[in-house]
Amino acid sequence: MLEHQQQISTLEGDCRELRNTLQELERANQTLKDEYDALQITFSALEEKLRKTTEDNQELVSRWMAEKAQEANKLNSENEKDTRRRQAKLQKELADAAKEPLPIDQDDDIEVLAEDSSKGGGETSPHRAASRTPRSDPD
Repeated sequence: MLEHQQQISTLEGDCRELRNTLQELERANQTLKDEYDALQITFSALEEKLRKTTEDNQELVSRWMAEKAQEANKLNSENEKDTRRRQAKLQKELADAAKEPLPIDQDDDIEVLAEDSSKGGGETSPHRAASRTPRSDPD
C-alpha cells in the first residue's frame, strides 16, 4: 500500500507538472494568437496603404503623361507655325528673286531674242540654235 501511495504521489506530481506545462503552453499559444492577429491587422493596413499608393501613383503618372502630351502638342504646333513661316518667307524670297531681272554679261555666248521672234530681226549664234526663252519683264 505504501508503494501505491508513493506511486499516487508521483503520479499526482506528474499530473501537476503536466497541468503547469499545459497552462504555459496555453499562455504561449494565446500570445502567438495575439501576435498573429496583430500581424494580420498590420498586414491588412499595409495592403490597403499599398493599394492606395498604387492608385495615387497611377493617377500621378496619368496626369504627368497628359501634361507631357500637351507640351508635345504645343511644341509640335509651334514647330509647325515656324515651318510655315519659314516656308512663306522662302516662297516670298523666291517670288521676289523671280521678279528681279538677271544681269546679262556681254561676253556670254548666250543670245537673248526679242519677244517676237517671228519678225526674224534677231541675230543667231553660229554655234547654238535660237532659244525661245521669254525675257523677264521688270516691274
